[in-house]
Amino acid sequence: GASNNVFFTRGNVAARNLELFTINEDSAIGVSHGGGLDGTQGLVNSTFAGWSASDFNQIKPQITGAGEVVATDGSENTLDPFDHPIVGPAFGLSAAPCAP
Repeated sequence: GASNNVFFTRGNVAARNLELFTINEDSAIGVSHGGGLDGTQGLVNSTFAGWSASDFNQIKPQITGAGEVVATDGSENTLDPFDHPIVGPAFGLSAAPCAP
């Protein structure tokens, strides 16, 4: 369920290698997002404004309403930081130990 997801990033905008990951806390299986951040990387007819991560119930009103505050270095505002035993520094709704 959504309550045991872990969020973490790798890379950064300056190096043009930003990746955003959401995985299951126990199995460490999930999805990642990445792509072109500017025209030299294939971004066409768009602008990368940044990203944001939060608990779904907290961010849903911004997604469906007036919009979410984003930043190129990220905007993470309601998830607790902790060290995941497989991926290292991460954010989640619980900082409880995970099964390795």
